[in-house]
Amino acid sequence: MKQEIFEQIVKKKEFSQLPNKDVELAFSHFERRQCSDEEKIRLTRDLLRKVFSAFASGKILSPKKKGPEWILRKHLSTRERLPHYGEIYERIFKDIGGEASVIDLGAGINGFSYKTHTTNQPNIHRQPH
Repeated sequence: MKQEIFEQIVKKKEFSQLPNKDVELAFSHFERRQCSDEEKIRLTRDLLRKVFSAFASGKILSPKKKGPEWILRKHLSTRERLPHYGEIYERIFKDIGGEASVIDLGAGINGFSYKTHTTNQPNIHRQPH
């Protein structure tokens, strides 16, 4: 990728902090297309928005005084599930008595959502991915 094209892509503030490798990878999807450089830049930015938009807000990356519900409302998929978490966790934990452990194996369960249910909460151990 030409340096001037790279600079055009990242001159927008929303892309200025992305790793060079990610910008180059996104651009590589459009590099061989028969279209103008401006179109390739636009397509690259669109792809980067799709990939990184959930993480782009400084607010969501530093939620110091924000509760789990605030964080869950920031993404479409969890915002849609939020009204149902109470019922979901009630069903999951209804037969668990006393102390229990839950291991999040990255199966699409959002760790922030554990605090949204009102039943007795088991110990929750989250494995890094």
